[in-house]
Amino acid sequence: MRFGALVGPGLLVLVLTGSCASPPPPRSQASPLLGDVMPGFESHTLNGSPIYSGAYSGRTVVVSFVTSDCGPCEATLLAAQAMYEDRHDVVVVGVFGDPDDSGARSLTRKHEVRFPVIVDQDGSIARLFHIDTVPKTFVVDGRGRVRWVGGSDLTEDRLLTAVAAVE
Repeated sequence: MRFGALVGPGLLVLVLTGSCASPPPPRSQASPLLGDVMPGFESHTLNGSPIYSGAYSGRTVVVSFVTSDCGPCEATLLAAQAMYEDRHDVVVVGVFGDPDDSGARSLTRKHEVRFPVIVDQDGSIARLFHIDTVPKTFVVDGRGRVRWVGGSDLTEDRLLTAVAAVE
C-alpha cells in the first residue's frame, strides 16, 4: 500500500507541514524591548570599522552585551561565536560594557571571535537596551523587532533555537 493511500491526502499535508515548522524559542527573559523595534545605535568596532544598526534592515540580528570580567559573559561570547560559525546569514554584534578596549581585545583574541565587537565605554548603547545585568543577548527579527532575550544561561543550542524561531 502507498503511504498517501494509507493516511489520506489531508493527513499527509498536515504531517509534512508540521515537520517543517521551527521549534518554539526557549523561554525569553523579561525586557521592556520585547516586541518593540530594536534601538538604533552606531559605533566603531575593535578594528575601527564603523557600525550602524540600521544597515541590518531585513536581517536577523543578535546583539550580545557582555563584560570582560564576567564568567557567564565569556560563556555567552563562546555561544554567540559558535552560532555565528553555523549561521553566517545572521548578523551578530558583541557589545562590551568595559571602561576601555583592552579586556574586549584580550577575550575576543583568546576565543577567536569573528563577528563585530564594539566597546560601549560610556554605557550609552546599554542604556538604549535597558541593560541592568550582563550577559544579556537580544534576538531581533528581519522587521527589526526584539523577539527574544537571553541571559546567563545562554548556550549555542538555545541561541540557535531562538534565532530559528524568529525567522
